[in-house]
Amino acid sequence: MLEYSEGLMMQMRAVEGTVAITAIDPKNRMVVFQTPGGELYQVKAAPGVHLEKAKVGDQLVTTYTQSVALRVEPAAPSASSAKAALPKK
Repeated sequence: MLEYSEGLMMQMRAVEGTVAITAIDPKNRMVVFQTPGGELYQVKAAPGVHLEKAKVGDQLVTTYTQSVALRVEPAAPSASSAKAALPKK
């Protein structure tokens, strides 16, 4: 999905794929996943997730959202451009 409004552009997409658990920190509820491409993602498991049943090496099918936001604004005048705009005496 691509949205554009008053200088702000935002793109979001849902990605589904299989990931492998590479690390689990049950005390802090943090899990590290590795994608088939080798990227690592650290996420905090929700309270309803049964981390005691998970182990390193487990394969999971996941859906996650990737998003990018970009704001375009006019550049502030620099000191050199401000001097160039002044009338010469």
